[in-house]
Amino acid sequence: MTNEKTLTDNFPSFSLFRAPIKNTLPNQTINILDLHKMITTEKNLEDLTNVISKIKDKKERDKVKAENLQSVTPSGLFRSRCKENIVSHSGYLCIDLDNLKAEEMIDIKNNLLSDKYIETALLFISPSKNGYKWFIKIPADIVTHIEYFLAVENYLIKTYGYKIDEKCKDYSRACFLSYDENAYLNTDVVKGLDDNFLKSWGVNEKRNSIKPVANNSDDKKLSDVRLLLAKIEESNIDITDNYQDWLKIGFALCELEETGREFFHAISKHSDKYDESECDEKFTNLLQTYNGDIKLNTLFFIAAKNGVTINSEKPTVILNDTKPISNKKLPRTAHQRMEDAKNQPPIKKLVGTLWFSGELHILFGDNGTGKSIWATQIADALTKGKSVMDILPNETEPQKVLFYDFELSDKQFELRYTDEYGVPYKFSQNFHIDNIDFRALAEEHIGTSPDEMILKKIEQSIIELQPQVLIIDNLTYLKTETTQEAKVALEILRKLNQLKTKYKLSILVLAHTPKIKSGQPITNNDLAGSKQLSNFADSISAIGKSCNGKQEKYIKQIKCRSSSILFDIENVISTKLNKDGSFLGFEMLACENEYEHLTDASIKNKQIEKEIKKELAINLNNDGLSLREIEEQIGVGKSTIQRWLKEKAA
Repeated sequence: MTNEKTLTDNFPSFSLFRAPIKNTLPNQTINILDLHKMITTEKNLEDLTNVISKIKDKKERDKVKAENLQSVTPSGLFRSRCKENIVSHSGYLCIDLDNLKAEEMIDIKNNLLSDKYIETALLFISPSKNGYKWFIKIPADIVTHIEYFLAVENYLIKTYGYKIDEKCKDYSRACFLSYDENAYLNTDVVKGLDDNFLKSWGVNEKRNSIKPVANNSDDKKLSDVRLLLAKIEESNIDITDNYQDWLKIGFALCELEETGREFFHAISKHSDKYDESECDEKFTNLLQTYNGDIKLNTLFFIAAKNGVTINSEKPTVILNDTKPISNKKLPRTAHQRMEDAKNQPPIKKLVGTLWFSGELHILFGDNGTGKSIWATQIADALTKGKSVMDILPNETEPQKVLFYDFELSDKQFELRYTDEYGVPYKFSQNFHIDNIDFRALAEEHIGTSPDEMILKKIEQSIIELQPQVLIIDNLTYLKTETTQEAKVALEILRKLNQLKTKYKLSILVLAHTPKIKSGQPITNNDLAGSKQLSNFADSISAIGKSCNGKQEKYIKQIKCRSSSILFDIENVISTKLNKDGSFLGFEMLACENEYEHLTDASIKNKQIEKEIKKELAINLNNDGLSLREIEEQIGVGKSTIQRWLKEKAA
């Protein structure tokens, strides 16, 4: 037993994800020994693999795999399954060989296992039983991951004529588990591939920068593209925000043939949506279908539409025949704004991707969902420099928090945070939580409206305490009128944003909602005054009630400007309200689809299937498929698909 444990500890870890594939949060951390044990012994996996391998229709087979199979990220350990959230590279590269003929399977397996250059760490059959998952060792470095993939791809093509799945370039790519009682495992692979293999088989396809091109006066096209790229780099402008424009830019650069690939990457990387492997694959597809109709002039036209031209003359701004405006009086350039940002404090996570430093965050929910308890739990963690939950990291040092509680009396607060023996919870001295004596405030500010008095009191406290975080529970106490009125909501957000900017605060505001309709997912439409509040808040989250029990709630991300949304309808954070000693708070149960909390199982499954098809339709539309083609792929009528696309565009 000791030897087995020691052996296990010597292997790097990667993340295991439970089904469906839309679940992007890891369920477990495992290593290659754990994985081998699962794929050779688990009865449920055996049953699923047998079912999947018998499905002839590829679309149906892929759907069943996506809905039922667990997956791993062979190349790394992740906080969530995307490149930005990698914890560490595992040192493994997983190669997919798909769509093999039955008579080829044995020969291919023997070739891979006996190869003199590449030593196999793990080899097992794919869920469809017509391919292999091949794990090999490479340096544990995300920077060189794609280089080793390309080198292995080049080696397999030239040595055996094997074509492999291009998507494995992505180190965050998931690999479906399947059952294979004869899966091969080699625990003695130590070195793996190295620089010598790259020198022999590498294809030099780094994408980090444009390689210099000789200045040739006869090649004005290349010269103009280089000049345009320099302008784009200088201003850091994204000219690819529109998907159709991005495709046209790619096609235009196909006029330069393979040389255009580097320019395509360099232009695309200014987008928040840029993914190196996706961009590379897209250009390959464009090259294969390029017919010469779109020329480089299209690139220059799209760039000019976004304010980037290669005209060297600087425009002069003249208003009503007056003198040209001095550059000092003009708004900053994008480049200057970027330089100014370097001197500003970095944006850090306060509550994972839900709430970042310097943001005004709104937390809303129905009565009885525990918003005040959750806000106090967040405040307690921030004052101690701790995270609320493992999946919601706090990247800041202990913060001074000013919390105005308009909900609980002192005795109610004491009862909530005292155990059955009368022992109180120990809060940090950084945590300042109080209510407001409205009578004393009114006597001090005779003739002033209640809302102005409250805001003045809060600002005075900010000046005296100098907190980094302000929490207000709840929004309705800041105004005497209803917060559902548009003008009132707008005024509240304006004043709070002024406080945020003036005193460099992170602000959390709690808001009540009208009663949320049973069985329906929470959206920003459920927030009172939603349009105004949503527009002016930096980020928004909500707490929902669960049909699984009174103590169970779920937390959902509604809006986020500083990151991608992780905790959406398919990954809400399921929690349970629990009193641990003297502290009342939420403990995490899992990340689940929101429909798990809304209604009975049969309706849940229908709703989940609908959401999956809806997202698939949107993605296929983004890839340029027609309504008829989308209809054929997902089995939904064109009118329904059209409605989904309109809802997405709204």
